[in-house]
Amino acid sequence: MPASKSELHKQAVDPQLDLNKLRGLGPKRREALEAMGVSNQRELLLLFPRSYDDWSTLTPLSEVQEPGLYTFRAEIANRPQFSRRGKLSWLRLRLWDGVTSVQATYFNQPWLREKFQPGDSYIFHGKLDLSGPRKTTINPAFISTDLADQLGMLAIYPLKQGLTQKLLRAAVDQALAQGLASRFTDPLPAQARQDYGLSSLDYALHKIHQPQNPYELSLARKRLAFDELFLLRAAMQFFGQEDLTQLEAPALVTSDRIKAGMRDLRESLPFELTRSQVEAINDVLRDLRQSKPMNRLLQGDVGSGKTMVALFAAAYVGLAGGQSLLMAPTSILAEQHYATFQPYFQSIGLKVNLLLGSTKAADRRSLAEACQSGETSLLIGTHALLQEDLHFQNLVLAITDEQHRFGVKQRANLGSLKQTGGQVPHRLLMTATPIPRSFAMIFFHDLDMSIMRDMPSGRQEVITEIASSQDLPRVYARMRAELENGGQAYVICPLIEESEKTDWESAETTYRDLAERVFPDFRLALLHGRLKAEEKDTIMEAFVDKKIDILVSTTVVEVGVDNPEASIILVKSAERFGLAQLHQLRGRVGRGERQSYCFLHSDSDQDTAQERLQTLVQHTDGFALAEVDLKMRGPGDFLGTRQHGLPSFQLLNIYDDQTILREVNALIDQIDQWPEPERSQELDLISCALSERYPHLERGLVL
Repeated sequence: MPASKSELHKQAVDPQLDLNKLRGLGPKRREALEAMGVSNQRELLLLFPRSYDDWSTLTPLSEVQEPGLYTFRAEIANRPQFSRRGKLSWLRLRLWDGVTSVQATYFNQPWLREKFQPGDSYIFHGKLDLSGPRKTTINPAFISTDLADQLGMLAIYPLKQGLTQKLLRAAVDQALAQGLASRFTDPLPAQARQDYGLSSLDYALHKIHQPQNPYELSLARKRLAFDELFLLRAAMQFFGQEDLTQLEAPALVTSDRIKAGMRDLRESLPFELTRSQVEAINDVLRDLRQSKPMNRLLQGDVGSGKTMVALFAAAYVGLAGGQSLLMAPTSILAEQHYATFQPYFQSIGLKVNLLLGSTKAADRRSLAEACQSGETSLLIGTHALLQEDLHFQNLVLAITDEQHRFGVKQRANLGSLKQTGGQVPHRLLMTATPIPRSFAMIFFHDLDMSIMRDMPSGRQEVITEIASSQDLPRVYARMRAELENGGQAYVICPLIEESEKTDWESAETTYRDLAERVFPDFRLALLHGRLKAEEKDTIMEAFVDKKIDILVSTTVVEVGVDNPEASIILVKSAERFGLAQLHQLRGRVGRGERQSYCFLHSDSDQDTAQERLQTLVQHTDGFALAEVDLKMRGPGDFLGTRQHGLPSFQLLNIYDDQTILREVNALIDQIDQWPEPERSQELDLISCALSERYPHLERGLVL
């Protein structure tokens, strides 16, 4: 008989799991663990090793043909030679396995000259260098040959100050010895474990920390990586997310009047729509004619013209007698949308209103009345839309621009704004962040997608260059030439203020240097996230109105600033940003007819950093860059997941684990079709497993 849901959740909360029950973990060490997100023994077992020292395979020295990390048995062939120079000491000795020898050097470990005696045998583990006339190794670890039958793979954990590998291993050993691994709730059906070749959860938790060989580790990693994705997908699929298949949205009916209005709108455009825009508009209009609620994600690279798709969608709704709302992440972007939409809507007899946090109370009341009466065809605003008691007469379409900039609950609220009739609005989500296909399969599996890949005609490609600090005078000369020609410039920094922990460029220091030394004859402004919303909006409006020549900023300008006169951007310490983020920043320029420039400043001598920046120089396709970025950096905070409370993947690699991705999606679909009570019992197990492993995912996710 399966345990009830309340019994399962009671098992998930156990005071005996406090860290102070483990030997060797005093208050300071527990504090260091809590800084790593480990506040109890369950979370300790869920802190997986980042790598392993593999002692499981002994390699004879004579078989070593390439440099690398090896485990080998050898005896001390001579009396160690000890030397000292100031505070530095070193011990040299020859290790011999009966066929081949290696010279070992130990730095600052003088006590070893008494321990190592000629003829003694040990098992050594270390990097062997073959570049000189003989094999050499520095500071190899060693154990007694009596422990040879206990050799395995030694876990290497991420650490904070005050913790050591030995301490963490001992703490994990204690938790495992008490049988904690067997007390985790296993959310996977037994048949699924058999079908997909997955180990038990108890086995996986033991072997991820204490594998004896690579095979055991691979079994553990596969099972736990499967769990990572399965629980996240289950949280999104089954908990806290409305079932759109059980809901209805208004189904619009096309008429001759609507067709004429849409034709007039298209003919009023001062440009031709791109093929991608036409295809995306048709996708949306087709969805709006269905009673099934549209749930469509519109992906378009920077400058691809997504706003026009939203405009045509909202116009179609308005001409059909319905209402739309459009939520933008910033006031400046909301105002830009209003300025774009208002003249087009006015030309076809539709009313547009703007609601911001700064809107006066009397105006708010008027807007609320216009929404309820149906007078307003389109309401544009920021998150202030969600804080109002808004009632719509016939809300047909809810549009979210840069949708991943909003928290999960905000987007859920947006889809459930009050209206008469009990129907839900169609949803159109827009983003300029190209989402790799593998990522979309996880996070946006339930959305229809429209992807815009071509650009409006007349857009010039932004010239991108990498610049070191020695190149900055040349960059500033280029910037001065642009300013004198009527252009404007961005200078982006990774930090607001100086930090003792890093030499990254700060916005405050850069602003002072540019204003006082480099560009004292131009108008500069400083923008960062600590400013109040009103201050940010004022600065951005002044920049768009050409009252500011150079805007020094952090990444708060990454999304939603459309200034066609901005023609040059300099990103300081560019290696600190992801490729997708740098591409977004580059998209702040090149939005008008001016030839534009992007300079990526970096003094990093790391090959990977330079390789990433070169990728940006060579590619202008945001979708290609997003794939490269995801491969290089992993998912990380790609879609602002920290903001949403999504767990990060410790083990899953969404490129290498495509099979797991397909299997998890298939299993989720199977469970969704199970009859009762089996389906409810499985969801109880999943809910309890989520409580144990990701307690912050209380009510699931809506993306």
